[in-house]
Amino acid sequence: MKNNPFLALERLYDEPEMQVIHQRMVCWMKSTLEWVDGVLSQNLPEWPEPAIRRRALFVLDEPLHVLSAPVEPCLNRFLNSRIESAVLEIEHEVVTSGLTIWKLYNHGFVVKTPELTLGFDLHRGPFESFRIESGLFDRILDATQALFISHEHGDHADEYAVRRVVESGRPVIVPPRLWEEDAIYPQLTKPERHWKLENKLALGDASVAYRVFPGHQGADLLNNVYLVELPKGLHILHTGDQSYMEDFYVWIDRLHEQFRVDVLLPNCWSTRLDRLIQGVSPRLVIPGHENEMSHPVDHREAFSKTYGHIVGERTPVLVMAWGERYHYEQNQDLLSLASESDVQGADLKKTQQFLSKF
Repeated sequence: MKNNPFLALERLYDEPEMQVIHQRMVCWMKSTLEWVDGVLSQNLPEWPEPAIRRRALFVLDEPLHVLSAPVEPCLNRFLNSRIESAVLEIEHEVVTSGLTIWKLYNHGFVVKTPELTLGFDLHRGPFESFRIESGLFDRILDATQALFISHEHGDHADEYAVRRVVESGRPVIVPPRLWEEDAIYPQLTKPERHWKLENKLALGDASVAYRVFPGHQGADLLNNVYLVELPKGLHILHTGDQSYMEDFYVWIDRLHEQFRVDVLLPNCWSTRLDRLIQGVSPRLVIPGHENEMSHPVDHREAFSKTYGHIVGERTPVLVMAWGERYHYEQNQDLLSLASESDVQGADLKKTQQFLSKF
C-alpha cells in the first residue's frame, strides 16, 4: 500500500465548526452514492446506453472528486459493496457462450468464457482507507487461471496479487525486468514484446494464445499491450497505460490490418483514444482507469472526461463503473444498434462537445 497523503486532510476538520461542515459533506456523499448505486443496479450496462446511466456516472464523479474522498469510509463501503456483487457473479455465473467481462477497480478486468477465467491488472486499491477488502480480493484472484500485468506502476502491478497467483502455480505474464530482484522473478512469464510471436498458455483443459505488442507509457516505460485469443476465436486487447505517440506509427495504426479484436480495454486517458480505436477497429470498447483515487483530484480522470474523449465515436463504447459486468456474444453487431440510435444520441453529443473543451 502507498503512503496516504490524504490522511493529512483529517486535520482540516479538527475545529467544531469544520466538523459540522464535514458531517454535512459526508451526508451528501452517502446520499449521492446510494442514489447512484440504485440507478446503476436497475440500469445495467447495455448498448445503446440508457441516458440515465450517463447521468448517474456524471453524478458519481462529484463525490469521487472531493479532495478527501480516499479517506472517507462511505466511499470505501461503496467500492466494496459493488465489488462484492461482482465477486458473487464471477464465482457463480455460468458462461455458456461468448464472454463476460467484469470491470473491477481502476484498469482491472476479469474475463470469463465457458472454458476459462483470466485477470488483467487486478489491483486492490491504493490505501488502507480505500481498497478492496482482502477476502474479496482473494476470491477474485482464486477465480482466475492466469493474470496479465501490463507494466510496473502500482495501480496495475499489485505485488500481493502476483505473489498469490504465482504461489498457487498459476501463470503471471509480465513485462521484462518487473520484480527482477525478487525471488519470484524466475516464476514469472516474460514473453518477448513483438506482435509476430504467438505465445501459448495451457490452462487445464483449455488453452489461450496471446501476443504482446511493444507499448509504452511515455517514451521509456515498457507497457505490454496484450492481444489474447480466447477459445472459439474471441479476441481481447488490454492496453495498460498505453500513451506514446510513436507507437501509432510503429504498430497501432495498422493493427486492424492483421488482427481481429472483439473487445478493446483501453485506459480512458490514452493518447488519442479516437486514433487508438481507429487503429484497433474493435467491435466494442470498454475503457478503464477512471477515478484512480490515489491521483490528485485534477488527474482522477472523471467519467465525464471519458465521454468527452469519445465525441462522435461510431464504435460502441460502454462506460462502466466499478463492479459492473457486460456479456458479449461472438459476432454481435453492436454497430448497427448504434446507427439506429444515431450513434450515441443527440443529448450525449451535446454533453460530449461541452466536455471536450476541458
